Amino acid sequence: MKFKKLVLTVACSAFLLGGIITLVNNYLSPKTIEIHGLMPELSEQELILNSDVIIEGTVVKVGEGKWSNPNMVSGKRNVLQSDITVNINEMISGEYNSDEVIVRVDKGYDKKSNIKVESDGYPDFSIGEHIVLFLSRDDSDLATNENYFVLTGMKQGKWSFAESNGVDSKIISKEVETSSATQISITDLKKRIEEEKKNNPNWHLIRNEQKEQTIKKNKELFEE
Repeated sequence: MKFKKLVLTVACSAFLLGGIITLVNNYLSPKTIEIHGLMPELSEQELILNSDVIIEGTVVKVGEGKWSNPNMVSGKRNVLQSDITVNINEMISGEYNSDEVIVRVDKGYDKKSNIKVESDGYPDFSIGEHIVLFLSRDDSDLATNENYFVLTGMKQGKWSFAESNGVDSKIISKEVETSSATQISITDLKKRIEEEKKNNPNWHLIRNEQKEQTIKKNKELFEE
């Protein structure tokens, strides 16, 4: 009887411990919000001409998520965003007077509220990652006066290196999951950028006009 009682006691204790561990894990696990949607596919030409700067760099910091409207001001969206810090190894196109750049994406993890937002429209970043970024100044309704950029075409604006061979390292869009995805070297990418800008001398005027129209539409949609 004593042996049976001991076995029963151990079994009950193990059951209770398992229940407590499950409750703790459920409590500690972040509440995950998944965002899905469609985005217009950009051509290489559109990526180039719609970007303010194009850089080759290395990720040095992945910031914690922060809300765009934490005080819940009426008429403004509250989106969880993260800032990614990237050291600039080379400025491929455009002008920017700094050796690092901040890239803001609409996803991340807020430790305080234990909420994680995942979006298939934005790529993930990891420290030490070697990448090429097509970047634009934020013209959305969430834009602030802070010094940061957003990805041109969302996840389409992040390209990762498939293989390395000195200056002519091969790069590829990481989000393209097909075996036929085209690879291109930094040297060839620079040539294509020069050709696109040469063949489209008024590209910057057209892009600025498009941005003004976007800002106007965002104000009409979100500030009324």
